[in-house]
Amino acid sequence: MAHFSRRAFVGSALTLGAVLAGCSAEGSTSPGGDATGADGTGARAEFIEHAFGRTEIPATIEAISTVAWANHEVPLALGVVPAGMAAANFGDDDANGMLPWVEAALEELGAEPPVLFDESDGIDFEGVADTSPT
Repeated sequence: MAHFSRRAFVGSALTLGAVLAGCSAEGSTSPGGDATGADGTGARAEFIEHAFGRTEIPATIEAISTVAWANHEVPLALGVVPAGMAAANFGDDDANGMLPWVEAALEELGAEPPVLFDESDGIDFEGVADTSPT
């Protein structure tokens, strides 16, 4: 009989939780039951159910900004250029605030570098707001 270590059990439980959270993402209608979005445009909203409740994701996202180190890499990998992102504060080989693979992703997407936030003293809430994420 195989014995699982505590680390293997916790890792398996976390992986299962992540898979179940991903499976619970569903298209839905607005709270009133019709197919119009909250803004009345007719756009459908997507909802993700999770441990803290329900999060609505608008059908049309025009601009995003990311905070904290490396969170911008996910949208870049999906072909979305953030309007703003945290500047690299270490590992930056040419002091432009971006790591080499981030520069390569932007070049591949044909995009200009986004606004870079200085997060050496915490999240730059004003800087994020200035990029008008929607």
